Amino acid sequence: MGWAFNPNLSDRFGPGMVYVRRKKFPNDYFVGGDSGAGYVNPGNLPEPRRWSDLPSGLEIWTEHCKKYFKRWDISITGFIIDGYAPHTGDKVEDASAQFSSNGIGLHFWSNGWGVHKGMPYIKCEEAIQYHTPEESASLLLRFVGSKKPDFLYFRTILMTPCEHKRLFELVKASKMWNSSIHTRSSF
Repeated sequence: MGWAFNPNLSDRFGPGMVYVRRKKFPNDYFVGGDSGAGYVNPGNLPEPRRWSDLPSGLEIWTEHCKKYFKRWDISITGFIIDGYAPHTGDKVEDASAQFSSNGIGLHFWSNGWGVHKGMPYIKCEEAIQYHTPEESASLLLRFVGSKKPDFLYFRTILMTPCEHKRLFELVKASKMWNSSIHTRSSF
């Protein structure tokens, strides 16, 4: 389970960041929140900057993320937000590789997954967001059954730890999971 706490939160609630790390389970990992340190659409940072005409902000953003990722021993960005920005491209991926060497999750990516200059990337599947654990489990299993992938990366939002636990229990208990898929996952 990758917990995507924005490392900037340490400026406002450092004891909370320490607390969750002390209370984590062996399969809990911490990754950078949306777009690293901060909540930004990095596709809007390279020139030309559509909204402001300012010079590129990639270098400043990269240095900011490096500082927080080092402080909190983070090497993965859970999700790069594109929103209404240009889709994540080589410039943003080059910058991300400087602080997120173990990988990034991407919002839009037609190839699904791969490696960019030594940094892995994967498309975040959002099909299971904003549902009950039962609905999310059904959607996840339908998605897995239709794709037969080697690896999937699902993003959830506003699900409690108890809801995640229930989701995992439902997936593990399914007939599809027990037939062949479980050999390729680390739930």
